[in-house]
Amino acid sequence: PAEPAASVTESALPVAETPTPVAEKPAEPVPVAAPAHPLPKHAQLTFLAYKGTRFQIGEARHHLEIGDDHSYTLQVGINTTGLASLFKTFEMNQQSRGTVGAQGLQPDEFSENRLTAKGKQELTAHFDWTNKQLEFSSGNHTPLPEQTQDMLSFLYQFSQMPLDQATLDMHVSNGRKLESYQFEIGAAEDIQTRLGKLHVLPLRKIHAPGEEGLEIWLGLEYRLLPVKVRQIDRNGEIAGELVISEIRVSED
Repeated sequence: PAEPAASVTESALPVAETPTPVAEKPAEPVPVAAPAHPLPKHAQLTFLAYKGTRFQIGEARHHLEIGDDHSYTLQVGINTTGLASLFKTFEMNQQSRGTVGAQGLQPDEFSENRLTAKGKQELTAHFDWTNKQLEFSSGNHTPLPEQTQDMLSFLYQFSQMPLDQATLDMHVSNGRKLESYQFEIGAAEDIQTRLGKLHVLPLRKIHAPGEEGLEIWLGLEYRLLPVKVRQIDRNGEIAGELVISEIRVSED
C-alpha cells in the first residue's frame, strides 16, 4: 500500500526574513557656484578725481581687505590736490565692514567722515540682518531688503552678480537713506585711462529727468573691479568723474 504523505510542519516552511531598515542619508547641500570673478583678498585702487571731465581736483584711494574668516573691510579716502586745494579744501573717508558669502558682499556697517570748510561731518549706518532693519546715526531706521549694499560695497558687488541680462536691480544706502537703483547693462567697450586702453563693461543707472544719474565702468581684464565712475547732475551734465590710475591686487 502507498505510504502516507509526510506531514509538513510549520518549522519546515521557509520564513521570509524581515528586511533590516536602512537609515536614510541626510540630503547633501547643493553646492553654490563660486562667482566667475572672485574678489581679490587684497586690492588697492587709485583714481584721479575730476570736476566735469577735464579739471583734475584730487585723488580717491580704495583699499579692500578680505580675511580668512570671510570678513571684509573696504576703505576709501578722497581729498583735493593741486590748484583745487587752494580754492576748496575737501577730505572724505568712508569705510564699509561686513562679510563675504556665496552671494557676495554683505555689509554690517558703513561710516563716513567729511572735512570741509564748514567743519567736520560724520554719519554711520548699521545693517541689522537678524532683525532686517537698517539703522542710521540720525536715529531713523527702515526695513532692510535682502542683499542691500552701501555706497562703497555696491561698486564691488557687481562682480558677484549675473551680468548677462539687460538690467540689474539693487538697494543701496548712502548712510542717510535707502534707495532702489536699476542699472542698464551696456555692451563691452574700450576706454582710455592712465593705464592705457581698458576693455570695460558699462552700467548706467536709469533715472527720470531731473534726477541725478550714475555711470560705472567695470574692468573686464581686472575681475570686474570698478575702473571709472561718473556722476550726472540734475540737469543731465557731467558733474564729476573718477578714473583709474593704478590697480594693485594680491592673494597673499
